[in-house]
Amino acid sequence: MKNLLIVFTAILFIVSCNNEPQEIGVYKSGSLGKQGEITIVMHQQLWTSKMGDLTRKYLSPDIEYFPQTEKLFDLKHETEGDFNSGSKRQKNIIQ
Repeated sequence: MKNLLIVFTAILFIVSCNNEPQEIGVYKSGSLGKQGEITIVMHQQLWTSKMGDLTRKYLSPDIEYFPQTEKLFDLKHETEGDFNSGSKRQKNIIQ
């Protein structure tokens, strides 16, 4: 039984190895933004209305058990007109 387990594990390692060559010349740019920051793309009217209040409430609640008020995430608001190709490189975007 122990030999069967060893053979099965060896076969699993051999099958899971990937010998396919990596694509050379493919460049993926790094992402921008701070850790814990969420960029929200929303119309200004929605951001200042009840919808914006609910978005801020659920995406950035206060962290409990801290002596001072601290938010879970930093929210960054942009309108669709401000959202450009440079902004698309942000880490966390909600449209």
